[in-house]
Amino acid sequence: MEGMRTCPTCGAHTLHRVVGEVTVPFRKTSIEVPNVTHDVCDSCGEEPMSTGEFDALQKRAVALAREAKGLLTPDEIRELRRVRGLSQRQLERVLRVGEKTVVRWEKGTVFQNAGSDTLMRLIRQDNDVLQALLTTRAAVADSRSRSSGAQRGQRNEHVR
Repeated sequence: MEGMRTCPTCGAHTLHRVVGEVTVPFRKTSIEVPNVTHDVCDSCGEEPMSTGEFDALQKRAVALAREAKGLLTPDEIRELRRVRGLSQRQLERVLRVGEKTVVRWEKGTVFQNAGSDTLMRLIRQDNDVLQALLTTRAAVADSRSRSSGAQRGQRNEHVR
């Protein structure tokens, strides 16, 4: 039992380090991450991890999934923004994704969907695509503000 540590789940002194494959649940599937150094309890089968170990495992799983899907890497997304002069927030607005989404893509904690990936590839390939998306975004915003202004006017008519 020398070298064995206490399992935080069952309390047995049967926790030891191994190197092996770990299955990470991800979205509607799971990802097999090879060569992961982690603890295993011989008594209860638990595989406890520190927050740092789990974060590193999650990033490896995301990288494997991104590679399997052929998506842009975090470095490629950063380079796209640099070349096109976009902040993370500006790219989020162009792609119509949530706040901090590009931050997560660039940190490697999640990956983009195929539609966002395709748009980014088009933007990277041709600046005219970016300009068209910016123009469309501005037109939609303008249309919405005019529409909501008209609706407010109609409501005010009913009040009179």
